[in-house]
Formats: sequence, structure tokens, C-alpha cells
Amino acid sequence: MESQIVHKPFPAVVVTPVITFPEHRVDAFIKKLDYPSGFNETYTREVIQQLAAFFSPDVPYKLADLDNIEKILEYNRLDIEASGIKLTESCEETITREVREVHLQRNTSSHKWYEVSGITSALMLVINQSLPTLFDINLSYKWVT
Repeated sequence: MESQIVHKPFPAVVVTPVITFPEHRVDAFIKKLDYPSGFNETYTREVIQQLAAFFSPDVPYKLADLDNIEKILEYNRLDIEASGIKLTESCEETITREVREVHLQRNTSSHKWYEVSGITSALMLVINQSLPTLFDINLSYKWVT
């Protein structure tokens, strides 16, 4: 008896690292800050994304900017970890944003979506990399169909 092997593509697993801060969170965070002499909201808005360098080695930064961000945080009695958590999307928010983007692409594309795997029909994982240890990873998932 001869067996048949049917090759089916495995649905894509998308691991979405949290390494940038969404604008709505940055806006809310910056509006609550007080600024020491020589610093202002405009400068902070320009450099705040560099704070993500404390949570991910892939984020480009300038040491002087990180020092200034730290001064602004200290002036407001905030620490880096707590500030990063306030600025970072939750895993659920990341999944929701990704799903909305996929549906928006589906609805605005002139192409028909026939894929049975990939981002249009997949298991999406979001791993929160902002945790101090990797022993307690906040893992959220959603099956996208």
C-alpha cells in the first residue's frame, strides 16, 4: 500500500516584540510630566522613543539623549522601568492593532485574499519583552481568521 503525503503550509506564527511606544501613550505620558530647566515637551517628544533601548538591544539611541530622559524622569520621581511600562502597549493592545491592520488591508486591497496560511489566517503571538526577567513572560494570543 502506498501512502500519500499532502503538504499543507503551517499557519504563520507572528511574534511581535514590543519595542516602540505608540503615539497615544507618548502623548498621555508627556502631558503629565514637569520639566527641569533646559528641557521641554518638544525635546522629550523627539527623544522618548529611545527609552525603548533599555528594554530591547535593537533600538538605536544616543547616550546623551538617554541621560536627558533619565534626568526628566528623576525630576518627576519616575523610574525607567515604570515609565517603560506606562509607554508600552499591552499584549492585548498589540494583538488588537495587528488584527485591525490585517482587516484594513483586506478591505482596502484590490487583491482577493485566498491564503490559507500567513498573517490573514494565523496564530499571532505577542511576547512582552519589557519584563525584567524572562521567567515570567506575559504571552497573549489570538487566532486570526
